[in-house]
Amino acid sequence: MLDLSQGAGDTKFLALVRYVESARAVYVLELDCVVPGHGEPFVGHRALLDGLFEFYARRQEKLLAAVRATPATAYGLLEVLFPRRDAMRLLLMLSEVVANVEVLEARGLLRRVRVGGVWTYQVSAC
Repeated sequence: MLDLSQGAGDTKFLALVRYVESARAVYVLELDCVVPGHGEPFVGHRALLDGLFEFYARRQEKLLAAVRATPATAYGLLEVLFPRRDAMRLLLMLSEVVANVEVLEARGLLRRVRVGGVWTYQVSAC
């Protein structure tokens, strides 16, 4: 969920970046069984995490391709992940776009630039 109160600049908490880092740390563990905080215990954490990593990689590739074609705002990128907008879920959809763009920024693939008073995402220069 997009939370504007979680710092700014170098102190901003990047939820999806941290989530994926944590998932990668769990991935390497030798586990017989996972007992989650909710839901039933399960085995096969690596297969589950592989699916999660693939899901986010596909989303990030779509966003990166869109920005390569033309710089865009977070709102402008909504249609890349969510072709049908749902007004009741707009904040959740924007949160998903921004979180994935933050991952691409952290990887040095995108950068956020202020253009005419509006934050726009552009491909980072090599």
